[in-house]
Amino acid sequence: MDQHQPFSVDERLRAIELAVARASDASAQVEEARSRQKEAEDLLGQVRQLLATTAQKLAQAETRLHQQDNEAEWLRATSGHTDILTNEINALRYRCEQAEFTLSRLRNSVSWYVTKPLRWVGNRCSKLKQGRR
Repeated sequence: MDQHQPFSVDERLRAIELAVARASDASAQVEEARSRQKEAEDLLGQVRQLLATTAQKLAQAETRLHQQDNEAEWLRATSGHTDILTNEINALRYRCEQAEFTLSRLRNSVSWYVTKPLRWVGNRCSKLKQGRR
């Protein structure tokens, strides 16, 4: 007798059904893998978009930082000039106050009062001379 006996029809049908079931499972697994791949690609796209947005914000922040550094350097450079100018302004204010005080003392002095008529005559003579020209 032959050791290899042919399979019966039922055995062949069961083998085919098993192969179809395995193929169906494999097909479902492939579809699941494709779905996960699509989700991963969508997520990767979102990450890339977020990365691009973050890079743009970083570039803007670096630009602002550079501007602020320049402004800070300018402030440091001009702060010394500001102190010098403030001292000069204070000195000029003091000199102006002193001049006003001296002028006030002069106008309130006896000599200013006594020479008032002489100044008046001098002013009239100057106006007469200018009128002749």
